[in-house]
Amino acid sequence: MMHMGWHIKNWDDDFFTVLDVAARVGSGVGSYGVDRYYVLLKGEDDLHVGRDHEGDGTAIILDVKLEPTGAVAGVLTEEEKAWYDILFAHDAQRAVEAQRRLTSYVDPYTGWITLDGRAFVVRQRSPWKSSPDLDALTDPDEFIDFMEEVAIATATSHARGTESKSPGQFKHVIASALGHWADRAAWGKAVASAAMHYREQVLLDWQCFKKFVDKEYPMDS
Repeated sequence: MMHMGWHIKNWDDDFFTVLDVAARVGSGVGSYGVDRYYVLLKGEDDLHVGRDHEGDGTAIILDVKLEPTGAVAGVLTEEEKAWYDILFAHDAQRAVEAQRRLTSYVDPYTGWITLDGRAFVVRQRSPWKSSPDLDALTDPDEFIDFMEEVAIATATSHARGTESKSPGQFKHVIASALGHWADRAAWGKAVASAAMHYREQVLLDWQCFKKFVDKEYPMDS
């Protein structure tokens, strides 16, 4: 954990006393099937108590998730791998450092822990976290408006990211690379093409996975 303004709690053994631990199963998208746990802490957090809510905010839940080896590790040269290993002790640290540098406000509980030699990312489980119902976006124009809002929110968060260790400001790099309309158009086409091919690959992977499950675990008729 690191100090991130007034939100962060100073370390207190009583506050961080673990009351219970539960395994989280059957959830996730890219991390589906990865070892994951919820940890209930004793401490209080006023962020969980709104104006219209009663209670003292005793609902600190930490999400502890195994961080698998990043895809980039498969394409690094021997020299790059040595440099990579110096930068990051493990992949959990890599994930946390990326989050801290690319976003304007990082959950102050974000950190990492090693259990039995495996690295886990730790963060707070927010009671306000939710996902939009994409099935409700049946009109193409509504879907485009939604994606534009997501893009603006993401870009704004990244542009206001932390300034500490970055070799250059993220927004300046983007402005340099995509400052001209032709560059933005080419980038948009490349992203759309990658998304279409990604979709096709996901469908192929699903069919392969389904065929394997049907063969190895046939359902009783």
